[in-house]
Amino acid sequence: MVREKSCPTMWEAELAIRHHGCPVSDVSADHPAVRLENVSRVRVSDGIAKRLLALEGDDEAIDEFACDYRDHEAAVGLERVSAADARRTYFISEIDYSADNPSILSLIDRTGCFQYSTVVVEHGIEHWMVYMQRKCKLKNLVDLLETRNNNVDLVRNVDVGPITEEHAIQHEALRSELTNKQLAAFETALKLGYYTSDEHVTVDDIASLLGVHRSTAGEHIKRAEETLLSEIGAYIFPDIADRELHPDVPSQ
Repeated sequence: MVREKSCPTMWEAELAIRHHGCPVSDVSADHPAVRLENVSRVRVSDGIAKRLLALEGDDEAIDEFACDYRDHEAAVGLERVSAADARRTYFISEIDYSADNPSILSLIDRTGCFQYSTVVVEHGIEHWMVYMQRKCKLKNLVDLLETRNNNVDLVRNVDVGPITEEHAIQHEALRSELTNKQLAAFETALKLGYYTSDEHVTVDDIASLLGVHRSTAGEHIKRAEETLLSEIGAYIFPDIADRELHPDVPSQ
């Protein structure tokens, strides 16, 4: 008798983390008037992590936040990539994580868990949505986080049931290897409504906001789109992606 393969269950946990030694968490704790979202990140070698941050607050509060952020000992740089906005201002950040104080994402990866892409940070607390196939991995993750001098509160832990491979994209972060300039161009395009049919935004508008030539902005957007679409397409149409890797295999 052949047993039918069952889909693995998935646990979803929300963790509230005070990450001591990280400029995102440390500076946020000193500037409660600013709400921050860690929109996306790019992995870089030698412990340097680049990320796109969206800050919400009035202009003065954001300027003070940015000033203190740049002064943090672990901050390599913080570059504004959008003009001051009534609701959101975007920055590219670089952080130098040490072996004694690694990034939260690296610890999540080390325990075999998955992380949802956007992290909201308020009053110094980072809110992470984490997924794992075995509940014991959550305990391992919390223990590992706390051994690195982080304060961790488990806000929620629920069984979200089995997830088929074609739906796993909803739970695993899409980590595209985009350059910081491609990230900035693509995020600016989204912010301005470039991909919304009822908006009349051009590449010139994106270039103007970024302070670069039109052709430069267009090339960054094109490369970002190609990378993102290729990655997402491989999840949505795995049979097509597999045929490209194995062209001699006939389609069903």
